Amino acid sequence: MIEIRKSLLRQFGLEKQGFFWDNTCENFKNDIVDAIEQNQMLVVIGDKGMGKNVLHTQAIEEKQKDTIFVNVQNYYKEKLDISSIINAMIYDLSNESPKRDLEARSRQLTRIVGAKHVNEKKFISVLINEGHRIHANTFRALKELREATFNGIGPLFSVIITGHPELLAKIESRQEVLWRCQTLQLNEGEGWMKIDQRIKYIKSVFRDAITDEARKRIAAICKSPLQIVYYVGLKMEEARRAGKKVLDGEVIKPTIRELKEAMDFSLKEIAEEAGIGRTTVHDVLNNPDHPQSEIVRKALEKLQQKSSGRKVEFGEAV
Repeated sequence: MIEIRKSLLRQFGLEKQGFFWDNTCENFKNDIVDAIEQNQMLVVIGDKGMGKNVLHTQAIEEKQKDTIFVNVQNYYKEKLDISSIINAMIYDLSNESPKRDLEARSRQLTRIVGAKHVNEKKFISVLINEGHRIHANTFRALKELREATFNGIGPLFSVIITGHPELLAKIESRQEVLWRCQTLQLNEGEGWMKIDQRIKYIKSVFRDAITDEARKRIAAICKSPLQIVYYVGLKMEEARRAGKKVLDGEVIKPTIRELKEAMDFSLKEIAEEAGIGRTTVHDVLNNPDHPQSEIVRKALEKLQQKSSGRKVEFGEAV
């Protein structure tokens, strides 16, 4: 998460940004914990700034006492292969050096992992970030590695892969991997960071530095925690120059174009809801002072209400 400068936060009565956690976060975190305990292969997918790392970190903290985590730290993910992953596991799970021959190294890893999991009763979890950059063949090899057994017991470890939405296409291109994967998608359709949750997030992180009206407006145009914090930082700079000590409806005034782009409704959808032509909607988006601006704004509000199941007032901002 972006950290806003402390001097700027103090202008609005804050010593630091707050931390947000609710039942939705807890449920998603529990899915990761379950995958670790059941030695599953879990793919966590979400746009940048959607909260993958925070969610992942909370799961790791919960399992820290009985789990050994292997962080695959090869920053050149495009060149990451199964040999690199095996090396990372051997380094993190033992004091041994990887064998030079890949077959010998694979047997070496199975012995090391088996001893930790079966004999020492430890969970083992391999963590891979930026999974969308990895070649699809690496996932297939990782699937095969995970299926190794020790004294008839397997799989011996879990794999948690995080990445952007394009990661799903790579997994789907290798059906033998897809069928053995659990998928956790961090998006509104799956119940993650819907508008109600975004409003709560803003309240938890910035407390009374932002009014209720302004929170609703910010939540309407910012879809991820990272985007929210970045936007709030910009608006705090703007408000400080104006001598204000709170972000209110006067500061947070999304334009109709900002609302339209954030909600991703088509001109046709907006026009049908507003009862006007698509050309008129287009003209309104390019001219905030257009006489039909209020009609288009209300149409966007109604469309938002229908899509989220909850009415969010945008005030008079156009």
